[in-house]
Amino acid sequence: MKSHAFLFLINPEAGKRTSRKLAREINASMAKTDTSYEYEIVMTEKSGHACELAHRFGQEHGENGVVYACGGDGTVNETVNGIFGTGAALGILPIGTANDFARHILPGLEPEDILSRLPFPELRPLDLIKVNEVICANITSFGLDSKVQRIANTLQRRLHIHSELLLYNLAILFGMAGGREYDLEYDMLTTEIKDGQPVRVTGSIKMVLAAICNGRYYGGGYNPAPAASSSDGVLDIVLVDNLPLTRIVKLLPKYKAGTHVGDPAMHMFSATEGVFRSHGGLLPGNYDGELFEAAEISFKVLPAAIRFAHY
Repeated sequence: MKSHAFLFLINPEAGKRTSRKLAREINASMAKTDTSYEYEIVMTEKSGHACELAHRFGQEHGENGVVYACGGDGTVNETVNGIFGTGAALGILPIGTANDFARHILPGLEPEDILSRLPFPELRPLDLIKVNEVICANITSFGLDSKVQRIANTLQRRLHIHSELLLYNLAILFGMAGGREYDLEYDMLTTEIKDGQPVRVTGSIKMVLAAICNGRYYGGGYNPAPAASSSDGVLDIVLVDNLPLTRIVKLLPKYKAGTHVGDPAMHMFSATEGVFRSHGGLLPGNYDGELFEAAEISFKVLPAAIRFAHY
């Protein structure tokens, strides 16, 4: 039986460690094992590079391959899209800024913990989300939060603000000052069963934001779906009513802490697939932090779509 092969994709822009230091740590960890494993360390060079490399490696090694995304949530997303359909498994060394998916799937583990346990992962099934034609590992959201992220990116390009706190506070102010109501309709297949069939829920809403959740955290620690699991074949859907500015400001800390559940402005569903259609132009959205715009957003859970390296 062929042994596992490992590919470590290091995003040199991720920030928490220098790429050379991390490469040395990986080499040291792999050298401690009694068994000789095939492994390679590659520095990504551009947007989309991790996806290309992961796909090529997955096609070559199939179920014997494990690809580690060494970076943040963007690197994880690229790696997932690369290995999807090849049989290769996903590993994560969380060295990015937010590391929201790692916080969900590897709670309490730091990069040092994972490095010390290489290369013996327990491979477990992991659900994914198909959003339009893209694969999402963690959370797809749309509305005010994605608008704020887009504004923050623009401010950073133009003003080169070094303080992340200042950058996002300014972006939130600009985002809330502009239009923040999104008028849409939804059609979802829920996990509720009636007469032996899943219940379909439809409706219209004027909302400020929505989240389709496979994981629990996004946006640097916001917790829209505190009960979400990535191995139950179910997606947690959160819709937030459009609210007065003062109410939004009071609700944000709860939304971050995960204590918003039960608030009358929050509409929560468990669903396996569905679609959102805008009544007023393009919806600003993001999947795993990658920004996009669309007038229609379809989603579907992909149960046990890949395997994940747990430690």
